[in-house]
Amino acid sequence: MTFSHPRQQAVQDQEKAWLLHDYMLENIPDIKADGFDFILKYGKEIGLDFTKLSQDMFSQKVRDLLRADLEEGKKFKLQGTPTFFINGISITGAMPMGEFTSLIDTMLKK
Repeated sequence: MTFSHPRQQAVQDQEKAWLLHDYMLENIPDIKADGFDFILKYGKEIGLDFTKLSQDMFSQKVRDLLRADLEEGKKFKLQGTPTFFINGISITGAMPMGEFTSLIDTMLKK
């Protein structure tokens, strides 16, 4: 779980999760430098309700969703993100598209 996961889940309830998600991925160095302040600044730009965000981050609903995610990850013995499953084969970590294409092509030949 990353530092932003509870926040991301809480933002999802405001239907702005993908906006924040994409923005965070595009600006990882800035997030590392500025932390949550960076997220707050962008959150204001996209119109997040920070009172609701603060309440939701610590809500039982969000804790239950995170716990369920962790349990599901344990069930599949996941060790990191991203993790992909292709025909039962686990691939952990960011991989070039060619790696996926090669694996899928090999499986299609079987």
